[in-house]
Amino acid sequence: MSNETHFSSFRVFNPNARSYDKKSPEFLHKKFADARSREYKQRINEVDCADFVPMIMSSTGGMGVDMQRAVKHLAKTLAVKRNETYSKVAGLVRCQFSFALARAALLCLRGSRSLYCTFRLQEAFEGPADLALQEIAGEF
Repeated sequence: MSNETHFSSFRVFNPNARSYDKKSPEFLHKKFADARSREYKQRINEVDCADFVPMIMSSTGGMGVDMQRAVKHLAKTLAVKRNETYSKVAGLVRCQFSFALARAALLCLRGSRSLYCTFRLQEAFEGPADLALQEIAGEF
């Protein structure tokens, strides 16, 4: 991936839904990624001169191929920038996506307590990965 602009569209689906009983998670990831690409990719490529990455994730934590590739690239970039090991940063990034998924599900169930979003993606990736992983594991 180069330093050009990238756009993403997120989609989370429940692989345990009755309508998906006979379909594999890999098939569903590809199906939803293809649908998002049909909707957005051509316009983003032509109008914005940018790249489009469909970020497809199941509610059980599985990620589509494009999202896995994007998460790996993000973790590699952050590890180099922070001079930390890739494995720790990759674990932190995946953990942050899992928590964002859990927060979104909880928000859908109970509703918002305020009019403003309290989660900022930039703050989620600040600080050393070791400290964040220790906080998540309850070691700190």
